[in-house]
Amino acid sequence: WRWRCVLALRGKEVGDVEESGSPPGVADTTPWPSASGFPTAVPAPALEAERELHAAVAAANPKNYQLWNARRRAAAAAGAGALALELAFTGACLALDAKNYHAWAHRQAVVAAAWEESVARAELEATRQLLGEDPRNNSAWSYRIEMDLVRNAVHAVPSSQSAWAYALGLRPLVPAGALNQGIAALARQVLGAAPWSLAALRALRRAEGP
Repeated sequence: WRWRCVLALRGKEVGDVEESGSPPGVADTTPWPSASGFPTAVPAPALEAERELHAAVAAANPKNYQLWNARRRAAAAAGAGALALELAFTGACLALDAKNYHAWAHRQAVVAAAWEESVARAELEATRQLLGEDPRNNSAWSYRIEMDLVRNAVHAVPSSQSAWAYALGLRPLVPAGALNQGIAALARQVLGAAPWSLAALRALRRAEGP
């Protein structure tokens, strides 16, 4: 409900909006992310105010489900350019609890949505350090294995239908739109080097399909 209010205000101050006596008639228009890219309906100052609230809530209760739902919507509205902010936010939460599943899931979603090979490498290095500190960190292992296995497998064997099927099968674990963008970007990379790979082409079509 708060997010619908943020969308309705469109960056205006609360006092500048006349009360109509009825709830804002604005549908939630920020899927994570949309097929056509990231929505940008919310002005930067409003997003910054939401981030400040998220930080305050996270300081008191970093495993609050509603917090992470709200953060995901704000991240989607901010777009791929806000990746560094999201990595910093999840990093701060993981510094308090390296096994915080919500922080890992959010981090995975934003990295997949704004897929860059350099970011993926940096994430693998970050998880390597965390696992060096605590080899029993199941959340870090899950995050690392999902990213690492698929990327390495399809680059090594572009025609591997099993690897692509595994990547597509991860969609129930994270927001499907985010993972679809990551799979599509990876498939394009593989097709650039191996344009004959029908498995990569099929994965690209499935990731970009309805």
